[in-house]
Amino acid sequence: MSTFLQLCQNVARESGTITGTQPAAVTGQTGRLAKVINMVAQAWIDIQNVHDNWLWMRTEFDDTAIT
Repeated sequence: MSTFLQLCQNVARESGTITGTQPAAVTGQTGRLAKVINMVAQAWIDIQNVHDNWLWMRTEFDDTAIT
């Protein structure tokens, strides 16, 4: 599973308009990199909200995360 940063890097690379593995971070970006990050964030929200029957995503969850 990709992290949000990895998703942004993949979109930037696949766009053919940004070279290398940019962005190096998802904060503090400007210009085209900021647009990529904003588009990936909006796509993530759209995907999460596409299924009304995913009730588990609509309830509050409280537990300790294991890292």
